[in-house]
Amino acid sequence: MTVTTAVDVNGSQVNVGIDGLSSPLREGDTVNLIDADNASITGTPANTTSDGSGMLGVTLRYEFDILIDNQILIATVTKAGVNEQTKSLSEGRLAGVALVIEGADILVESGIRSATDASMGKRSDIFGKFGMDVFSSVSFGDLKYKTGSHINLRSVSFMIGLAKTAQIQSKLLTLGVFFEYGKGSYDTFNSFALLDPVRADGDTDYRGGGVLVRLDFSDNGDRNLYGEFSIRMGRTSNSYTSHDLQDSSGRRAAFDSSSMYYGFHLGAGYLRDITETTSVDIYGRYFWTKVDDDAVTLSTGERVDFGHVNSSRIRLGMKISHEINSHLAAYAGAAFEHEFEGEAGAMTNGFYIPQPKLKGSMAIGELGLSLRPALDGRFSIDLGVQGHIGKRQGVAGSLNFKFSF
Repeated sequence: MTVTTAVDVNGSQVNVGIDGLSSPLREGDTVNLIDADNASITGTPANTTSDGSGMLGVTLRYEFDILIDNQILIATVTKAGVNEQTKSLSEGRLAGVALVIEGADILVESGIRSATDASMGKRSDIFGKFGMDVFSSVSFGDLKYKTGSHINLRSVSFMIGLAKTAQIQSKLLTLGVFFEYGKGSYDTFNSFALLDPVRADGDTDYRGGGVLVRLDFSDNGDRNLYGEFSIRMGRTSNSYTSHDLQDSSGRRAAFDSSSMYYGFHLGAGYLRDITETTSVDIYGRYFWTKVDDDAVTLSTGERVDFGHVNSSRIRLGMKISHEINSHLAAYAGAAFEHEFEGEAGAMTNGFYIPQPKLKGSMAIGELGLSLRPALDGRFSIDLGVQGHIGKRQGVAGSLNFKFSF
């Protein structure tokens, strides 16, 4: 600001806010706040430094020395760095990644089971003439992800597909194609040692498709080895808003993002009959998921570059199934899972934003019922519930359908 009359700044509090569309400042840069070259500045400001109040939008935080030199009130940058509160932006990004990862779980836990309907090894009844199966699964979840802070994700996911099973000597080969869709709402919370906490919320979804394969190696006895594989791809979208993360003009931070996702899983298991009505399934699975990078412009003006996110998980588990009668079966299972990656990296104006991560371990327990109204097995319904503790916490439910023709 240029003035032509005398200015008295005695006892004033001087802070600096910078629009997010402006160029970032570096240490040593100066900003002329009041230029009274043709008049005069009298008095002394109450503060000689502006510590943490100088912001570029919501992403960068500056510290300034405040002084008067040659009738100019000057702010000199003494420290420049990323605002730690921007970790909330990456938390919102990671919520969308978590939903895509949940889609892989639904595919493996519900989709392949619906496609093969291989519970308890009763394949001679279930597969019949090896016709075409229509399978679908709906899953509901309310899960909390511990990321260094936390994400609460409420979601519903759906998949539908066609599967064909053929017998090759003593082997059963199942091939399937599917469409998948998921939608969720989330809220995040981040706390900081020296800064105010930041809450945010948003919506996320994904849609895509893929193929699945399962090969059962049977010895025509009470034992069965199997292998499985799936590959999927699609697009995920995410919207984010925070009422706590605001720039100097009071504008709330918000963004919309969209990226491609890809994934595959490999699995193997050993299915053995314990009695005529009870079987046990011991399995191991590996999951890999990638969500591509994306660049967004915040509502406050800054550009944020989100890096791609890789998820690499291994799951080991066991499931016991018991045939109650010719129409109804029950199952229970437990599994251990470890996530090796799951870090959401981002940059803004050349500075790295603090990274939340999904890396860690959890335990999963499940209970369920399978219903076959008709003895020919042409139609079946499966209802299950899963509980999670550890890195991921909460409850999810699933409802699966299969129809053969």
